[in-house]
Amino acid sequence: MRAKVKEQGLTGRKYMKELKRINLTAARALGERFHEVNLPRRFTQSGARMLGYAVRSARYNKRKRRLLRHADPLVYSGETKQNVLRTEDVREGGSSKTWRVSVILHARQLNRYKTRRGLRPADEIRRTATKEHGPLTRYFEEIHNAETDKLDR
Repeated sequence: MRAKVKEQGLTGRKYMKELKRINLTAARALGERFHEVNLPRRFTQSGARMLGYAVRSARYNKRKRRLLRHADPLVYSGETKQNVLRTEDVREGGSSKTWRVSVILHARQLNRYKTRRGLRPADEIRRTATKEHGPLTRYFEEIHNAETDKLDR
């Protein structure tokens, strides 16, 4: 018995080129979604608990509440929060098989210091909680499937 398979539509290099475009489009959308939805959560008390931020000293918290009248994590004067949330800088890259997305945080203040306890605020803000993985994965798949459906038409 013989069977002949004939592919229709995009094949070979054209398909791989389109697949790369789809992956990068979905990656960019994912980065924008992270910046819009997940990043502001990093500056709230609930976000600090979810992401497991290191506990600041009682002295620091007391001084911050007295002088600045707030206890928001990763926020002292508010400059860092403004810089991070104001600037949406999403970069994507990769190939048809692998891809990556980077949300660039414009917050030099977070990189300036490391405390005696080894605390690095830049590392804390970059963390993602396992609770965030599911919704971000579903969003990526939605965008990817929508772009793939356009390709099949």
